[in-house]
Amino acid sequence: MVVQSFQLLLIKTIAHGPYTGGTEVLVRGNGFTENTTVLFGGRFVEPLDLLFVDSRRILVYTPPGDPGLADVEVRREDLSATLADGYEFEAIAVDPGSGSVAGGTYITISGFGTHFDDTTIVTFDGTPMTGVNVVNPQQLTGFSPPGVAAISSTKLFMSHLIYNNQNNSASKKPGRQRKLISN
Repeated sequence: MVVQSFQLLLIKTIAHGPYTGGTEVLVRGNGFTENTTVLFGGRFVEPLDLLFVDSRRILVYTPPGDPGLADVEVRREDLSATLADGYEFEAIAVDPGSGSVAGGTYITISGFGTHFDDTTIVTFDGTPMTGVNVVNPQQLTGFSPPGVAAISSTKLFMSHLIYNNQNNSASKKPGRQRKLISN
């Protein structure tokens, strides 16, 4: 008798990303085939966003999702494996994810459930964003400040975003996810 093995061991390159999706994630396990599908929070990864690497690895780009923890599920024929709360969709998205240390990078910040207004302040590692324009309660634009080394790296750039106003605040510190907290 042959017992098929199928297991989801680890999901990682990054275990969190913006609610808008598009974060590259390496899913690890065993028993994967070219017919394996992946879901984040019940949403399928599009076929063009899934690359079968080998029987132990699949590279995906996350679909959009609701902010918060999401299960990661891998399916192959009649088999499935789920990593409960294996990924966190963040409520803030920053585009682009990196910029020049000289400053002046045009940035769009989108928020899920935010209430951006004229009192909103955005800082990068303590230095205020310049030219802030509130497009609507869920989106603002502006320019990165000069002299903030963190914005030269996507990981650090996003790690030092702080959003706050009278109604909401969000911060991302190294090693922690960004969360919206209502006052």
